[in-house]
Amino acid sequence: ATGTKDATTFLRGDNTFASAGGVNTPYFYARRGSNQASVSNDTSTKVQFNTEDFDTGNEYDNSTNYRFVPANGNTYLIHAQIQFAASSNTILQEARTKLYKNGSEILEMRNDGYTTNFNKTAPSLSRVVTGNGSDYYEIYGRGYLSSSGTITFVENSFFTAFKLIQ
Repeated sequence: ATGTKDATTFLRGDNTFASAGGVNTPYFYARRGSNQASVSNDTSTKVQFNTEDFDTGNEYDNSTNYRFVPANGNTYLIHAQIQFAASSNTILQEARTKLYKNGSEILEMRNDGYTTNFNKTAPSLSRVVTGNGSDYYEIYGRGYLSSSGTITFVENSFFTAFKLIQ
């Protein structure tokens, strides 16, 4: 096979070249810069991912709404993980990481510790979404304690998304 090649060209099995690629920007990575403490037991609470390590498309608000608004027509992979910790002398029985779209829950992943109980756990979730320029996505956490106490969303819990190459 002959011809000029670049980073987006590959050799197929029939000895011809094909184009591949594109860019998977925009993308963002936001995290808790410190603990989000005193989260109520058995209550869905928005995680305030207040520190951005990068946000190439300015699509994540880390100051007031703590939400991702994907650009029109782009398809993204969203991934999030919340590390839960129970207050001292309390056992965390269940922890749920939830994805909300436009204020309503659309996906939930949970770690269930009713038979083993734990003090810390970190359920994560992933979902592919297509943006329309007005939909928004947020991450909520909900934990269940064995007795009275509070839950902490531990620093470095994260929320990220990146455009998929189409």
